[in-house]
Order: sequence, then C-alpha cells, then structure tokens
Amino acid sequence: MEFKKKTRRDIYLSFLGSSVYIAVSFAKDLFEPRIFKTLLDFEVVQEYFEDLTLAYGIVEDLNLNTRIWSKQ
Repeated sequence: MEFKKKTRRDIYLSFLGSSVYIAVSFAKDLFEPRIFKTLLDFEVVQEYFEDLTLAYGIVEDLNLNTRIWSKQ
C-alpha cells in the first residue's frame, strides 16, 4: 500500500504457486515507438527514466531480488 501511494499508479498483484506477478497500469503505450516525436527531446528521456525507476523501485521495495526459500 505504501508503494502504491508513492507511485500513484494502479498496481495489481497475483500469486500463483511460489511466484508473484505484478502489473502496473499505464495510460500510455510503453511498447509503441514514438513516430511523430523526436527522441532527442529531454522530456522523452525523462519519462523513460521514470518508467525504469518505477520497475526498479518495485523490485527494491518488495525485496524481489532476495531469495527467501531456496537457491533455485
């Protein structure tokens, strides 16, 4: 809940077996190239950086890079 408040995005979690699946709602298409905008604009780079920071923050805040039960 704290992470959701910090990011201000809708976050969905699903648990299946020993795995957790995380979905984050975005209002834009993350996998569509920007055809009519220059990629040299700092705003585009900043948005991309914020998206990567969000993904990294999920891993760090939820300790998803820590092996808890096994070494597999």
